[in-house]
Amino acid sequence: MTRLIKHSTDKPFIHITPSGDKVKICMCGISKTYPFCDSTHSKTKDEGSQLCCYDKDGNRLSPEEWMYQEDKETIDV
Repeated sequence: MTRLIKHSTDKPFIHITPSGDKVKICMCGISKTYPFCDSTHSKTKDEGSQLCCYDKDGNRLSPEEWMYQEDKETIDV
């Protein structure tokens, strides 16, 4: 079953470990190193308030390319 996961921020969450190290956690959902940030969120800066969909390679899809089918995975997010 395909699931839609909505990420609503365009910057990482900064986690400070007990030893004081900073770890950037992806909050945009399109990082190739998810759950860690790889700065791919820079692609989301011009989204505004519109709903956007990205393919598994981090490319933004047009609304015409979105396909929602119950039994067929078409977009891996």
